[in-house]
Amino acid sequence: QDLAQNHKDRKWTSNGVYTNPYEYTSVDTMSHDNMSEWLYSVAKSVIMSILFIFFGPIFIVIGIYVKYKS
Repeated sequence: QDLAQNHKDRKWTSNGVYTNPYEYTSVDTMSHDNMSEWLYSVAKSVIMSILFIFFGPIFIVIGIYVKYKS
């Protein structure tokens, strides 16, 4: 029996429907055409995070040094 055809005149819920909870974790669908854009976005995020982690404290120390030097 197709449960999708029998939900007229009421809000659809997933009660009684068995689904994989990890199947719909992404808001957008992913295709092979968009994979390079996704990979670029992830790589850019990782590189920017590494830059902030390593260079952030250096700029803070330089700022404190300049403040107390003058």
